Amino acid sequence: ARYACPSTCCMCDEDPMATFFRRYIEVDGVNVPDMKTCKWLATRTPENHGKFCTKNFAPGDLKTASGACPVTCGFCEGRDLCQEAIDDFFAAANDIRWYDPKTYENVYLSYYVRDDYSYAYMYYYGRYDWKYLGYSQGRLENTLLLNDGGYCEEEQRQITSKVIVETTSAFGMNGTYFSQSSPCSYELKVVIFCEDSTNTNSTNTTSSWSGRNLAQKVLEHFYPQPEDEILDWQK
Repeated sequence: ARYACPSTCCMCDEDPMATFFRRYIEVDGVNVPDMKTCKWLATRTPENHGKFCTKNFAPGDLKTASGACPVTCGFCEGRDLCQEAIDDFFAAANDIRWYDPKTYENVYLSYYVRDDYSYAYMYYYGRYDWKYLGYSQGRLENTLLLNDGGYCEEEQRQITSKVIVETTSAFGMNGTYFSQSSPCSYELKVVIFCEDSTNTNSTNTTSSWSGRNLAQKVLEHFYPQPEDEILDWQK
């Protein structure tokens, strides 16, 4: 049941290198299983997904495509590891500092979490002045909203701020960034590293035209093989 019903059985984790039984092939007069990976299956067309993912036979302890690759087959949604990293960030108490050594500007965010209660406030310190950037009014997706900061003369209202948490798969791009989006609005962005380049929250993704993928596409172009090719001995 856990391979036939992966979503019901909470088996939505998928290893790209997990293998499934595609068919039997003849090698030196012996019938041997032709195994393929979930990564390979992900490069097939939707029509071929339907062919492979609906097969319900695999010999011995081998898995079908739906059992080995439930996410690729569309039976359930995979874990978004980067979103989990963002959620873990918000679930922990953090004191975040941003500093510009050229202008001597500082931003300090204190973020407190306990059980279901969280509280945050943020300050800006310049060389000759300081500003209260507000306290938290709650989280909206991956953004912490801060209102009721110090009074802003330019727009005659109180300062508002945002703390945005994103992920990146690019080395060296993680860090903390601060900007002023309007005379009375500020933004602190925290970028954390996440290896899962397939997520939707990542600021950088791995190209499908890597050296390995390009070589595979060239081979398939010059030596095409029908996905459900039936050998003579199998008829």
